[in-house]
Amino acid sequence: MNEPSPSASSPQQPIDIQIVRRTLQNPAIARELFLPLDMCRWDGQRVTLGEGHGGNVAAAYSGVRLQPPDPSNRDLTREKVVQSDLVSLIKSLTELRKTPQFAGAVISSEAIVGRDPGGVQRARFGLYVPPDGRFKNEGDAARECQRQIASAMKRGGFRVESPFHFDPNGGFRGLSEWAGKVRLQRKKLPWLLILIGLVALCLLALVPMMCKGPSTPRPPSTAAAPPDSKPADLFGTKVDTDSLVILLDKSGSMEAFFPNVRDEAQRLFDERLANKQECFVDLITYDSGAHSVLGGMKQLTPDVGGKLIAYLHNLRAGGGTDLQKGIDLAAKEVKAHGRKTTLVVITDGEDGTIQGMVTNKASIRQQFGGAEFLLNSTTPRLFDQTGSAQPQNQYETQLKQLSEAFNGRFGPNRGGP
Repeated sequence: MNEPSPSASSPQQPIDIQIVRRTLQNPAIARELFLPLDMCRWDGQRVTLGEGHGGNVAAAYSGVRLQPPDPSNRDLTREKVVQSDLVSLIKSLTELRKTPQFAGAVISSEAIVGRDPGGVQRARFGLYVPPDGRFKNEGDAARECQRQIASAMKRGGFRVESPFHFDPNGGFRGLSEWAGKVRLQRKKLPWLLILIGLVALCLLALVPMMCKGPSTPRPPSTAAAPPDSKPADLFGTKVDTDSLVILLDKSGSMEAFFPNVRDEAQRLFDERLANKQECFVDLITYDSGAHSVLGGMKQLTPDVGGKLIAYLHNLRAGGGTDLQKGIDLAAKEVKAHGRKTTLVVITDGEDGTIQGMVTNKASIRQQFGGAEFLLNSTTPRLFDQTGSAQPQNQYETQLKQLSEAFNGRFGPNRGGP
């Protein structure tokens, strides 16, 4: 590690791993932007990778996105998602420092940079809590964090185009303002290195021709075609169509589970982008009303997936539970989209509108205008896919009836049809 050696004065005791885990469970902290504890370790002061983990961590569909703006400056999406991720990183660290044991926490030099399946570079950052408390001063901490962020960008082949400086006297508020305006630029290789690289490529291309013996006919390939990829799923509920709408209950009883939904959505987007298959998505959240995050079905791209993940990270609970409103909105989007679509309802089931939709399923179907759809559903109880898929109460029973009324199922498939 590159951090200065700790001072001998007023040493802080190593922080217990259980405190770290509890702190990182805070919904206001974007865990996906930091090195994951399940693939790294906590040594009492910092998250450290150890040997052999960097590639696996870097491959995850998470982390701060590093990409240059649109050269024409017409599409601001690319720079906006970079800024959004950086602001989320700073806000997460600010929230982390509210815990007394993490009052002096900063971003460490042990960050990794890799590409997600969509080809976008992403950075995940380590955490460091020096035992001498040198970074309890917010200005010093903000300066150190900005230095480590810039260093990670440099390793990813980028530099900050603007704003290059920020005022550390503003602390993390000033750092967050800087993050919200950042524009990146790819670092340019010196012309000599480019020339050397081209010459090396030419020489490598000549080697097979110089070493090649008399040509002989190659036998036909007998290699088997790669097996079809397994059907995508959310918490074990199959998504075997190319279009998906996630309907997420955002009532107060569900707030603790938003991070689980965010992480599972990241995994699903990761798989879909890796398969390079055309896919359309949207996220509808509902409480006493309903909101479409994308405003309609959109083709899944790294930017679209990133927008949905960023929304889930910042999602806060509302009041009431009215799945009917969410279904009404989904019906409009599926009807306009015109493709067979899987709806996945994620709720704790305590909803007075479900039984009415089961009873009036014919009128619900009419809202979809003839577009094919199926409705799968699950509850937080089944997120780990180990509990019984048999309904445990009247709300889950109604949820199962609703899914079956629209050609779907309740709970994980577990190898079933």
